[in-house]
Amino acid sequence: MQKRPPVVTIMGHVDHGKTSLLDAIRHTNVAQKEFGGITQHVGAYQITYKDRLITFVDTPGHEAFTQMRVRGGRVADIIILVVAVNEGVKPQTVEAISHAKASGAPIIVALTKIDIPGIILEKVKKELAVNGLLVEGFGGDIVAVPVSAKENKNINELLDTILLVWDMRVESVEKKEFSGLVIESLLDKKKGPVASVIVQSGTLAVGDTIFAGNLECKVKALIGFNNEQIKSVEASTPVAVLGFKEVPLVGSVLASTSHEVQDDIKEEIIEVDGKGKKILNIVIKADAQGTLEAILAGVVKLKSEQAILNILHSGVGDITQGDILLASTAGGIVMGFNVRYPSETEFFAKGRKVIVRTYHIIYELLDELEGALEGVVELEEEKIKGRAQIVAIFNLPSGDIICGCNVYAGRFKVGDKVAIWDSEENLKDFLKDPKKSEFNPLFETKIKRIKQEHDFVDAAPAGKNYGFLFDPQYLTPSVNFIIHKH
Repeated sequence: MQKRPPVVTIMGHVDHGKTSLLDAIRHTNVAQKEFGGITQHVGAYQITYKDRLITFVDTPGHEAFTQMRVRGGRVADIIILVVAVNEGVKPQTVEAISHAKASGAPIIVALTKIDIPGIILEKVKKELAVNGLLVEGFGGDIVAVPVSAKENKNINELLDTILLVWDMRVESVEKKEFSGLVIESLLDKKKGPVASVIVQSGTLAVGDTIFAGNLECKVKALIGFNNEQIKSVEASTPVAVLGFKEVPLVGSVLASTSHEVQDDIKEEIIEVDGKGKKILNIVIKADAQGTLEAILAGVVKLKSEQAILNILHSGVGDITQGDILLASTAGGIVMGFNVRYPSETEFFAKGRKVIVRTYHIIYELLDELEGALEGVVELEEEKIKGRAQIVAIFNLPSGDIICGCNVYAGRFKVGDKVAIWDSEENLKDFLKDPKKSEFNPLFETKIKRIKQEHDFVDAAPAGKNYGFLFDPQYLTPSVNFIIHKH
């Protein structure tokens, strides 16, 4: 039995030639008549090169790529990291490197735009090495292929490298049960729910019954990347599947039997000197590059007999949902230094059960991290009893003021004592040390009534919007103010 084709995805900075490279590969190796339905129906396509198939998945970004991993899927066998040689490594490139490395898939670097005069390839390779990606000639074994989509230069060399990397991988060719991964999904007005799927093993045929978790699908039709209906597909083939009762989530793992949806990654244990050590995965964000370098210099000095520290990603800027996604795939934590942790990101982290900690003193961050490595300090998420953000204000003819609130953490109930704050940053500063903080709440009150849509309710759990009436009333509320339960 022949080995299945490799599934390849391309990642990198948005302006570094990813689309142009995909187009160059497609125009060189895919028949002209097949262009029309490629991306809009499936989001992937296959080429034939040297009598062998290669599947390319056009993922919309590294966050979507990681979202697939969160639910247990692995979208790519090989990742091509695109880096434009005239711009070098950018912050988005660094993020892509972190997501690609976390996936565990082999990486090939495509150094694009080599047609531009005056470019220096060695400079870009050095920048990659500084950011933890070691290519051949710079202490590593990752292949870097210089290409020009504009001049169609070295495209075949890149394809040769893909096949070489794939051929070096040992994989069983025995017949397996069907499994697949949803890479895109939508609700079509005429066709109903449509799922773009990569078949990962086995065979999928019209008439089969498959499941995305507990969501059942009786396959009514299969549409290939060339927009033609087909009866069955084998492993590594992209196909649009019709027959789902509802739109499945992107990243859903498909199987021939009903199964639980995977939402986390198991704790990693590796063998070091014959002893099992836990891996503590972290994402570090700081307010400035100099500060970040100081933190990383301290982190590399931390040693432990119980655990090994693995930095999934480090960067400058606020904590984002992308940071949360990356940490969630590896059961990791996010640590921020002098950066913003927006309320919408906090809500996202709560849903993913990702621990996020923020600091203003470097040695406190390092001390807590060292304690966690030694098992002395347990990094636990702050227990928030109830927190909400005001999103609308309604002044009633009766004189009552209703605050429309999005409850994003914890739970509120009628009679709860709450404090109103002008910002979450000030609230968090206060909670760290109420005696030393220069900030105080604007107003303290109780919840008199809670309304959800047209009904009065007794409680308001996280995840929905509610109307709060306070007693005594706060006469000057404002949108974005924070409601905090004591």
